[in-house]
Amino acid sequence: MNRARARLVDTLAPTVTAMALTTLTALALGRVFSDHTYLRPMLTVALGAHAVAVLLRALRVPSWLALPLLAFTLVALVGAVYYPTTMWGPFPTGRCIHALTTDLRAALKGFASAVAPVASASVFARSAALALGAAAMLADTFAFRSHGRLESVIPAGVIFITASALDTDHRQLGLLTAWVALAVLQVGLLRITHTSQSVAWLGPSRAPALRTLPQDVAHVVHMGGILLAALPDGVQKVVEFSRENALHFDIADLAVAVAVLQFVDLRHIGV
Repeated sequence: MNRARARLVDTLAPTVTAMALTTLTALALGRVFSDHTYLRPMLTVALGAHAVAVLLRALRVPSWLALPLLAFTLVALVGAVYYPTTMWGPFPTGRCIHALTTDLRAALKGFASAVAPVASASVFARSAALALGAAAMLADTFAFRSHGRLESVIPAGVIFITASALDTDHRQLGLLTAWVALAVLQVGLLRITHTSQSVAWLGPSRAPALRTLPQDVAHVVHMGGILLAALPDGVQKVVEFSRENALHFDIADLAVAVAVLQFVDLRHIGV
């Protein structure tokens, strides 16, 4: 019990950062919906998924059992928040599953023709909540069960890119900067946590965490370049921002160089 408690304390900082990254990703969806009423139920689902993942780790539930439990919990959370009349106590019924899959099909069918902002009570909000909850579940699994680092921020990054493809607001650059900063912090904390745990079991023969941290940071910055390239007119926004604010350093040139290297633009691949 003491060992499990110590492991939970050791992972507290990256767990909180992962939750913050999920919250920021939910905020990035704000320009996709007509108002902010989508946020509270979406965060209830996503942060609830995080909380259950932490609980299962604290109880030392093995992965082969934890993963189906997390999937069931996610469906139950979505059902309780968005389809309460279809629930049997805390358990989703067949009517709940039918309503959820019907909304998912409708969202996928209408995604190509959807124009932001869409209604906060639409099928897109319910589908986005399910996707963000799944991203939270995968992030915790990659970070603490598979001992991944960069992998833990990819699920939220995919949702951020999808939201950016539907948005044309200049404030997405600020969200992108904050998102990349949190992702760098998350990767660094996971590197330190995993390395310290390995040293405790295997002795001090492994390289210190700080020795390979720059490589992890480079990977996250590379992902930031992908996100920037996926933003509608992302490079142009950076150039305009630098000119409007009389920035005399090479931020615009750097943004152009990074974005050109990515070959990623959702509008060209039909997403």
